[in-house]
Amino acid sequence: MTYRGRVQKGVVVLEGSPSIEDGTVVDVVPVQSKNSPPPGSAEAIMRHAGIWEDVAGEVDGQLAELKKMKRAEVQAQLAKDKSGRSNSLDDQ
Repeated sequence: MTYRGRVQKGVVVLEGSPSIEDGTVVDVVPVQSKNSPPPGSAEAIMRHAGIWEDVAGEVDGQLAELKKMKRAEVQAQLAKDKSGRSNSLDDQ
C-alpha cells in the first residue's frame, strides 16, 4: 500500500490520516518535482554547498579512516596477487 504526504518541519505528514500503527517501519521515497534537478547532478549537489558543517574535524577523521581501509584493501590485494604469481612460478 502507498500513502502520499508532505514533510513539515522534518516530519512526514500523511494525507488522509491513514491508520498506521506506531513503530511500523516504512520506506519514504521523495517524489521528484518538475523543478528539481536530477539526483546526483551538479545542480542538485550545489544546492547543498555551504550548509554542511565539519563538526570538530569529523570529516577529516572519516577521510583518514577511509584511506586506512583502502590501504589495507590494496595491500591485501597485492599480497594475494604476489602469492598467486609465486605459486604459478613454482608450477613451471
